[in-house]
Order: sequence, then C-alpha cells, then structure tokens
Amino acid sequence: MSGFSLLLGFISTLIATLTGVVFGFWNNRQEDLISRYTRSIQHLNSVKQELTRNKMAIDQNIDVIEHLQNEGGGEAIHYTVSCLSRDSWEAALEDSIIQDLNEEAYKDLNEIYYRILIVNQLIERLQAESVHPMLGEIKEESMFDEEMWTMSVTYWNEEAGEIREGDLATVIKTECNQIGIRIEDMKSEVRSAIEELQDQKEDTKNRSLKRWL
Repeated sequence: MSGFSLLLGFISTLIATLTGVVFGFWNNRQEDLISRYTRSIQHLNSVKQELTRNKMAIDQNIDVIEHLQNEGGGEAIHYTVSCLSRDSWEAALEDSIIQDLNEEAYKDLNEIYYRILIVNQLIERLQAESVHPMLGEIKEESMFDEEMWTMSVTYWNEEAGEIREGDLATVIKTECNQIGIRIEDMKSEVRSAIEELQDQKEDTKNRSLKRWL
C-alpha cells in the first residue's frame, strides 16, 4: 500500500471520528434540552395546580373573615385562616425555570408569589393572635362606623398608592382578593407557557430525528 493510500485512509478515519464526536456532542445537547423542557413543563403544571389550590384557600380565607365580620367571633379564640403555598414555584426557581419562561410570564408569576409571601406574613401574625378583645365593638371614624375585628395595623395600599390604617383581618381579605384576581388572570398565561414549551420540545425531538435519518 502506497504512502498516499495510507494518508488517505488516515484522513478518512480522522474525519469519520471527528464527525462522530461532533454528532455525539450535538445529540447529547439535544437530549439535555428535551430533558430540560420536560422538567420545566412538569414544574409549570405543578405551579398551575398550586395556583388553583391557592385560589381555593383564598376563597376560604375570605369566607372565614367575612363570617367574623358579619356574625362575630362567638366562642372562637383564634382565627383559622390558611397560609398560601409557594412550594411549587420555589422548586421551579431552584431548577432554573427562568431560562425556559418568557419574560412576561416570569415577571407575572414572580409578582404573584411575592404578594403571597407578604400576605403569608400577615396571616402568620393573625394566626398567632387571639380574637381581638374589642371584637364587635364600634370604632367611630369620620363619617363611617368601623367594627374592630383584629388589631389595627398601618400598611401600604398598593392600589391607592398611599399609607393606610385598618384592622389586620380586613387587610388580609383585601390582599387575598387581589391575589385571587391575579391568579385567575395568570392561569391562561401559564397554560400558554406550557404549550410553548411543549412545541419547543417537539421541535427539538424532530430535529434530532431528522439528523439520524
């Protein structure tokens, strides 16, 4: 065999080896991408379920607070108002879901869960408090009479853009109501994000399949 033939054989083998290595890296990258999309879809489905559960808890919290405001405390000693869940969203963040979410969906989800964090702090304070000794008594305030149901707090009202004062349970009810409205608006956005990721996952699978053919 001539030197030229040996050289040609060596070059052919080298090209085949390099091609195989490059394709192997590319294929591994596609598999990693598909796996990442799968995890992100699972996280978003979990977040969607968590938002649904939170909306149910919000409705129950509002019912409890309105019952107190309408019926009084009776023999009750403590408030049974539930904190809202953040577990699924925090798990998604730990798994870097931000890289697969569009900017608008990430911003809106982050805003909802930040408000959940704040209202949970208020709820924890309410849970630790006994039913207010002034429960059912009337506090005169300007033109209106306001029934005192819990301790009075000073807080920032985001909708009005100003500092206000009110009883803690009513502040929680107001915050829960606003979060509930945002959750309803967010559900379709989460569904769209899931569908977008499913499309990207299928496109990646199809590219991998075409490469093999």
